[in-house]
Amino acid sequence: MKSFLLFVFLFSFSSQGLAGPKLDWDIYGKVNLSYAWRDMNDDARDNASRIGVKGSLALSDSVSVVYQLEQGVDLAHGGTELNTLLSTRNSYLGIKGGYGTLFFGSYDTPLKAVQGKVDRFSDQQGDLKTLFVGEVRVRDAIGYHSPNWEGWELAAMYVPKDAFFDASQSISVVYELEVWTFGVAVDHDMRKNDRSVARTEVYDSVRGSVEYGSGPWRFGLSAQQSEQQNVINADKNRGYLVSLGYTQGKTTFSAQRGLSDIVQQNGSSTSVGLAHKWQANFTTYVNYWRETDGELSLGFELKF
Repeated sequence: MKSFLLFVFLFSFSSQGLAGPKLDWDIYGKVNLSYAWRDMNDDARDNASRIGVKGSLALSDSVSVVYQLEQGVDLAHGGTELNTLLSTRNSYLGIKGGYGTLFFGSYDTPLKAVQGKVDRFSDQQGDLKTLFVGEVRVRDAIGYHSPNWEGWELAAMYVPKDAFFDASQSISVVYELEVWTFGVAVDHDMRKNDRSVARTEVYDSVRGSVEYGSGPWRFGLSAQQSEQQNVINADKNRGYLVSLGYTQGKTTFSAQRGLSDIVQQNGSSTSVGLAHKWQANFTTYVNYWRETDGELSLGFELKF
């Protein structure tokens, strides 16, 4: 991280003094806070708030360096300790050209990304991860994202082996056809980066997603099969999630229902919500989510 910051610093200053392209950069972020009422207790929550910087440096007319540094910020419970206040999100350094983007760093796996916008409560309590494994942001990753070839896109990721685990791979193919989007992804020996090696789970997974959007309506379906690899005689478990959304003016109604045996046997999740976009970058929402207990949350989201 220190080496990369030094790289950005030197290039930003050298580009000011030399003829040629400058290092482009943009600061962005999101603040999403809510207050939740549960059967057992109430709680203030930060829902994946973040801040980051991203940009590019043109090396030629067709090739450029691309980078992103993004940190999650827990504004509700982060306190003053860096290990609880900040967490690394998608951060990378790569080369982008006509054949796609090759990058190194920490990034969401293709299997995680293939859900698209099927999960209408992403980063909320009704997130897909309550039902499915594979919601992994990999460290030490080598990734590739293809350009769009007449609606087709390919993504691949490789994580080298280390002292505790074999190499991990993830690959996805997505096809867009007018109002439809189809995606399928496969994980092989994909480990979730748990701080404790003993608690880390390794899975083989297959995930498929379908999205349909026309006018004010949005429909989504995601299905997954997973088998844990670092447990002897583990079963292959399956899960399903369906969602819908309807937008009228600046107000959007969302609902989704999921059933799965992957995270826990007979797991279920039901969410409904109403969101109002006051301006392009500010939204308020109210959601109800039920797993074993019911939860009602009121929140707001500000993007910049």
